[in-house]
Amino acid sequence: MIYVVVALMAEASFLIDKFSLKKSVSKPFAIYKNYDILMIVSGVGTINSAIATSFLLSNHPAPKKIINFGIAGSNSHIKVGEIKRVKKIVDLCSNRVYHLHCGEASISTVPKEIDNPNKIKTDLVDMESSGFYLSAKKFIDENKIEIYKIVSDHFEPDSLDRKKIETLIKTNINKIAKVLV
Repeated sequence: MIYVVVALMAEASFLIDKFSLKKSVSKPFAIYKNYDILMIVSGVGTINSAIATSFLLSNHPAPKKIINFGIAGSNSHIKVGEIKRVKKIVDLCSNRVYHLHCGEASISTVPKEIDNPNKIKTDLVDMESSGFYLSAKKFIDENKIEIYKIVSDHFEPDSLDRKKIETLIKTNINKIAKVLV
């Protein structure tokens, strides 16, 4: 089975439809599943992501792989709508750097929306990756941990709303499906 951790329901809704996932748990997190995929909606932030990932991995058998999927801001050299696999995580709260076994992009995990994009030296920015990664590696082999992000904006978080996020997911649903299975 493949586990998927997403922060927002807007990121989850088209995945629920595409894979015919059924809600199995509501509290403390919404969990959706079918025979191949188990997805949890964590909420925004490193702590929520870490708690949801720990909850998932401590209450279910070890997965084939676990994926953190969602949106991320980016500098302007990556187009909005592109999907990137993360290889390097920079946690800007702890100043720690983590490396995944493969991928092409680097991501900074921040505690809140950034006000100065010049501080960011990575390709992407989100609020969940480091919490997800640190939690997942406590439970399973690091080679089974993957992070994929869709570029949602160029450091203009105010331009994001549920509809824009859903459109990004819907537009890329077939590419996302290939990643998840």
